[in-house]
Amino acid sequence: QAMLTKSAVRRLPLLLTASACCSFLAIFALSSHRNVESRKNLETALLASPAKTTKLNDYTVYDQKVVWDPLRPEHPEYYPRKMYLYSGQESTLYGHGQRIGDVKSVLRKGHSQTVVKMLPSLRVHAVRAATWDETAHAIVFPPFKEYPDLHMISKTDLKGYASQGNNIVFMGGFGSLAIINEIFGWQLSAVPYQAGPFYKSERNAHNTVFEGTPSTVTEGASS
Repeated sequence: QAMLTKSAVRRLPLLLTASACCSFLAIFALSSHRNVESRKNLETALLASPAKTTKLNDYTVYDQKVVWDPLRPEHPEYYPRKMYLYSGQESTLYGHGQRIGDVKSVLRKGHSQTVVKMLPSLRVHAVRAATWDETAHAIVFPPFKEYPDLHMISKTDLKGYASQGNNIVFMGGFGSLAIINEIFGWQLSAVPYQAGPFYKSERNAHNTVFEGTPSTVTEGASS
């Protein structure tokens, strides 16, 4: 009996090791079975559920691919009902009544209800009257023939006017760049003109509003 007991004691570690291995294999098999079931359930759920589409303002994101919607027609309510047009002595409109009338006609084209008021100068009180007018949502500056003298208060009023979602429109000219930089603290600079023709990038235009535009834009014939 003593010898049998010693033999059993000697075999005890082997029995414990074998038992532990069997338990581990059983747990691993059960875990693998559960993982397979979970994976099948996930695949079934993905197949059963439709692809999600996120609708944004004017385009749709579908599986990380941008699909552009057709351009919406212009709604008359989107156009400003009141705006200011600068006609001070530094502008190209100063002293030209017919030219002022032509610009006002263009600004009101198709929107006869729009009121175009004149901004006669860039003095503090004149700029403040325009920028603090809650019914006016656009100020239009024609090209400048002279550099205007803008007071710091006027610059602040113009910046605040734009930051509230209103529009400040500059109709071009190199002088406008310097004025924009002075008002908003930017560093815009003129870009040298590059002669055409200009070619459309088919890759970048795909699925955008530019997809149906001509592939080449040529310059007008020189005189």
